[in-house]
Amino acid sequence: MAAGSYVICDNLNTEMYVDLTWQGGLSKLYVQFEGLNTGATKDQQFFSYGQVDYSGSGRATSTLAPNTAPLRVLTQNKLSAQAIVVNPVIVRVKGNTFVRVQGVDQNGQYSNIKESAQAFPVVDCQ
Repeated sequence: MAAGSYVICDNLNTEMYVDLTWQGGLSKLYVQFEGLNTGATKDQQFFSYGQVDYSGSGRATSTLAPNTAPLRVLTQNKLSAQAIVVNPVIVRVKGNTFVRVQGVDQNGQYSNIKESAQAFPVVDCQ
């Protein structure tokens, strides 16, 4: 794995952000992780806008707890993932996880799902 690669820390909190564009109102984002080899999934709320956001674009940031990824981010109302970025340092790759994002609009309707272009390595970080 190349230096400077994005990873998901399995043993520490991982800061993650996603740049999005959407049509209509966006109230929540959910994230799903799917293991590349296992196919196991985990879902969790990623970001809540509080009031519905009609701006059409923005960056959502969240802290992922340890052991969140099962060794695959989701999106709403025609959301498109501009960038899905996960940070820290690598020791040993334990597996790889795709990240999906899905949004929820002001009426509780779920958007299409957007998946990261690649699976992120899951590692124990220092």
